[in-house]
Amino acid sequence: MNVPQERGTDPLVSVIVPAYNCARYITDAIESVLEQTYRNTEIVVVNDGSTDNLKEVLLPYRERGQIRYLYQNNSGPSTARNKGMEVSRGEYLSFLDADDLFHPEHIESVVAFMRDYPRVDFVFTNYEVFGEGKVSCRSGVDRWKKFRSIPHYTLRHGQWLFVESITKYIIRYGGFAATSCVSLRRGALEGIELFREGFFYGEDDDFFCRVNYRRKAGYIDRVLVRKREHGESLIHNRRNALRNTLHFIRLAELQREYYRDDPEIQEILDRKIPHLIFDYCWHLIDRKKFSDAQRMLVASLRQYRRAYPLYKLLAKNYVSRLYRRLAL
Repeated sequence: MNVPQERGTDPLVSVIVPAYNCARYITDAIESVLEQTYRNTEIVVVNDGSTDNLKEVLLPYRERGQIRYLYQNNSGPSTARNKGMEVSRGEYLSFLDADDLFHPEHIESVVAFMRDYPRVDFVFTNYEVFGEGKVSCRSGVDRWKKFRSIPHYTLRHGQWLFVESITKYIIRYGGFAATSCVSLRRGALEGIELFREGFFYGEDDDFFCRVNYRRKAGYIDRVLVRKREHGESLIHNRRNALRNTLHFIRLAELQREYYRDDPEIQEILDRKIPHLIFDYCWHLIDRKKFSDAQRMLVASLRQYRRAYPLYKLLAKNYVSRLYRRLAL
């Protein structure tokens, strides 16, 4: 990992942009960084083996020296983000998906927070969801009902300082922030594995959990990111529901090993994994892969015996759902 090279009043912020078949949207993302009130930034775009005209769309930015451009064979967002971080030079790192947008004050706000509170290594912001010309959600974090009950100190300008590590809350309730909302100090990466490669879903929450486990996190309760939902992304998620759920299960099992000395997180995962397995089996049943679903359930019962009462409750719920579906 490169060490920061900038030595100005304002530290350099590296914005990491993984890009795959997003030529239609990426200029909006790049322009949102170029229009930041905080000027000392570098934009690192990693082309993840796109098959559209992304390379041509980015050429003017490359010729003007406004972005650093890398290409890799299609390997997924984790590999692309890791590659971007490895070549970046910033003291701070921000992530931006290629179809999302930064509010003009986004970087200035997160850098000011971390400079005012040197113990804070990880900051995320609120966001809104938009698509097809309209806003569908004006406060993304409030999609999670438990978010505002996490213990925190309220500071100024909508800033929160969390009382303890938020890792267990991310694992229990899911990621509160879109990836594009997250910024961190480069020093927060010391001693931890970067994004787990080979995963296409849930890998961001897993990485943020590990970063936050022994570090202070903050939140800015302002909408400083616009997250785009569009037809391509929604279709992609539906088509890959089976794979995505399996990735969630595998990541949860890796978390059980990683946090093996933390009994509270172990208990959370012991309850979470059976839910994920039932979701996966439901997708198998939906595809009429009944024998695969049966093998998965039997194997998981052997591994998670403590969750047997929960399995009974879940089975009752799923049988009821299956009956209603067959009755239609």
